[in-house]
Amino acid sequence: AAAGVERWEAALGGEIVATPSTDGERVFVGTRVSAGENYFAVSLADGKTLWKYAAGAPVLGGSCIAPPASGRPAAVVCFGRPSV
Repeated sequence: AAAGVERWEAALGGEIVATPSTDGERVFVGTRVSAGENYFAVSLADGKTLWKYAAGAPVLGGSCIAPPASGRPAAVVCFGRPSV
């Protein structure tokens, strides 16, 4: 698609709290809702949710895409609570 043209929209049910990242096939993004934090993998082709992970702790930043050891790349993300 041309730059600036919306291809799809994904309703993830919360505020995006981490910078989205991609491995070229999927978009990884963390969200916050009143019930907790979630982390999603969304298809880059059509915006469909591929999986959802209930983190149980804040998503502390965008994910890092690790080079594949075998097969597809993996997303690495940190969850936690700030220390007092």
